[in-house]
Amino acid sequence: MPFMGERHMAAALRQCGRRRSCPGADGITWADYRRAAAVRIPRLARALREGTWRPGPLRINPLPTYSGKELPCVIPTVEDRLVHRAMRNAVEPVLEAGVFADWVSGYRPGRNRITALRQAMALADQGFTWVADVDVAHVSHGSDPEQVTSWLAVHVHDGTFLDRFRTALAGLLPPRWRPARACPPC
Repeated sequence: MPFMGERHMAAALRQCGRRRSCPGADGITWADYRRAAAVRIPRLARALREGTWRPGPLRINPLPTYSGKELPCVIPTVEDRLVHRAMRNAVEPVLEAGVFADWVSGYRPGRNRITALRQAMALADQGFTWVADVDVAHVSHGSDPEQVTSWLAVHVHDGTFLDRFRTALAGLLPPRWRPARACPPC
């Protein structure tokens, strides 16, 4: 899993940097990060290779829902999102090639509700008459980083990647879900 090299980090930055999103708790924006990328990317790649990288603080931004409840939303730092993208770029081909069933459309590149409907229509044209709509919103609810990493370890056998993956997941868990003061709108 060569995701930790500078070339892979630069590719992840090109992918992430096109987005307009809020800064994390450190206040660094994508524009700020890009301006110092020549220094930051080599430093980040070295920290990942050496195992010294640690996720930054999370920005907790509660979002109001239509029902009036608040949905807790955590926003990682820009650099953490860069690491997440590089990890996704490394692991996605493995999962696409040997894990995901062809009929699964959610959260996959090049697939969406339109491709799912086309596939459903093709199956209906073949004579299939039943539809199963599966909502997996809470499929990993209650799992911890160690458990999720062990699920991935069935398909990814690079211990260094799995260690960094576990670290990244642990960094996405705030100490506890608690009401926080609202952040300014993004």
